[in-house]
Amino acid sequence: MAYLNSELLELIIVATLPIALLYYFWESVPREKGLLIMTVGVSTIAFGAAGNYFINTPLISVMIELLGEENLGYIRPAFYFPGGILTFIGILGWFPTVVNYQEEIFLRKKAQSEVRDKNDLIAEVIETSKQGILLFDENYVVQLTNKRFLELLEIPEEIAKPGSTYRDLIQYVAEKGEYGDVDGETVYQQFLEIIHGAPAVHFQRVRPNGVILDIEAKWIPNMGLLSTYTDITHQASTELELSKSEEKFRDFSDSSSDWLWELDENLHFTYVSELGLAKSGRNLNEINNLSIRDLFFEGSTDDQWKVLATHLNNRKPFKDINYEYTHPNGKVLHFRTSGKPIFNKSGEFTGYRGTGSDITGRKHFEEQLQNSQKMEAIGRLSGGIAHDFNNLLAIILGNTELLKEHFEEKYQETIPMLNVIERASLRGADLTQQILAYSRKQKLRPSSIDLVTGMTSIVKLIGRSLGAEIDIHVHHVADLWNVHCDLGQLEDAIINLANNARDAMPKGGTITITTSNYAQVGTTERGDEETLQPGDYVVISVKDTGHGMSPETARQVFEPFFTTKDVGKGTGLGLSMVFGFAKQSNGHISIESELGTGTTVNLFLPRAETPDLLSKPSPSKSNSSHP
Repeated sequence: MAYLNSELLELIIVATLPIALLYYFWESVPREKGLLIMTVGVSTIAFGAAGNYFINTPLISVMIELLGEENLGYIRPAFYFPGGILTFIGILGWFPTVVNYQEEIFLRKKAQSEVRDKNDLIAEVIETSKQGILLFDENYVVQLTNKRFLELLEIPEEIAKPGSTYRDLIQYVAEKGEYGDVDGETVYQQFLEIIHGAPAVHFQRVRPNGVILDIEAKWIPNMGLLSTYTDITHQASTELELSKSEEKFRDFSDSSSDWLWELDENLHFTYVSELGLAKSGRNLNEINNLSIRDLFFEGSTDDQWKVLATHLNNRKPFKDINYEYTHPNGKVLHFRTSGKPIFNKSGEFTGYRGTGSDITGRKHFEEQLQNSQKMEAIGRLSGGIAHDFNNLLAIILGNTELLKEHFEEKYQETIPMLNVIERASLRGADLTQQILAYSRKQKLRPSSIDLVTGMTSIVKLIGRSLGAEIDIHVHHVADLWNVHCDLGQLEDAIINLANNARDAMPKGGTITITTSNYAQVGTTERGDEETLQPGDYVVISVKDTGHGMSPETARQVFEPFFTTKDVGKGTGLGLSMVFGFAKQSNGHISIESELGTGTTVNLFLPRAETPDLLSKPSPSKSNSSHP
């Protein structure tokens, strides 16, 4: 029985071994499952085919006992049938894996080839890059360099080959004087301090040979520290030249009396220089998307805009176009502009560039010059007429006196008529004196006058004639200079100014007379004072609280025979006489007035060089009444 058990155990082992092998490899080699099943099937068929082995061995006794002798012939078919099925199933499962495996091998080789091609391409790009490239690992061991890096730093390939350290590389270039007197170890430690804990660094360095390097280093995860070196020598030189050019442009623009501007293809501003912004009263943000008409021609006339619009619409250059500009503060300025169209290389219109200038001062000067020439012409004409008329009046007065003497005893009734003729002639003589004063042909006797003393007597004189409704206040500056002029004509001038101030205040008011010292240095552009010559002056200002006057009226007040008074209430010669007296005394006169705020007349008279005593009124002073 022990023998039988031994043989049975052998059978069990033989039958169990393929099953155990199949179970073991089933999960460990999933792609070979079909092959394993096929192997088990073939083994089962082979086991059945080896029936003679069982007949010639003691194992047959076990089989006879288990199956019976009459069933012994079914042993082989019993192995063939399951073995064949397993073999067939194994073939069906294994063959597709063989096909898939071959395809995987093909795809793997293809992917490996593509990776190699990409790596070769990347290597070629790195090698031919215009930037020097250096890659370290976390231990600062060289992993990669390219040809450009070696060229930029003039390093041999063996010094920077993969596996060398950054310390060795720094030491090599330091020995060549790359860092001046600083040794390589110091540079290396400084580098470690900079890069330690920093995700990236970016700086520029000038090499001893003058090459400017832009260096950027950045930590790349799982790679190391990637550094790029770019030669920016030409770029830096270009930027420097551009910076110098821009600075030069700004200097020219800032020092020029003209401003610069630029328009785009829609005629909207893209640039206005600082002077233009200052003149326009706008800032850079305000001019964005403003057209040239919106900004500079807002207050101009349609005719002025049409002249420029014709050139703009036809894309033609224009030069010296004058126009009026209304400043945000309400002041009207006079501008002049010139420009030319800009076209690109394709001939397409891209905008305009040009210049602008403020000609307000020049415009005022031209108006003053024209007014001065007009007044000079009127002065010459009226002076000549006054001179001849004065001669005629002398004849009339002389003959009137002779007639009075002749008719005094026989024809008393004619004396009143002769007196009327005499008074009218004297009045005419007074008018001719005023005309001669305006035309600067009267004889003056200038002297040094103390205004503090002289003004006291003048104020007493005019105070009685102005009326109780007018208050007069006089203010003198301390240490007031003496003036050099004709005292009699000065009295007439002050009286004329006071009378005009009174007439501007029909319901009463205040006249304030102030005196002050004034030093004129060089020329000035302040309104009417443009013609005031350099020197020391005493200013006599007569201010009223009247209704004031418009700018147009203020420009005409010094013209002879100009008056705003009703007919018969003024000759229009009062301020003309003061104007002529100021000019003949080498002084000046200006007027400041606005409607509703009163008027101030400033009389500039030259300072006396020597402080003489106060002169008495000169014989040239008129005794007539004042208009």
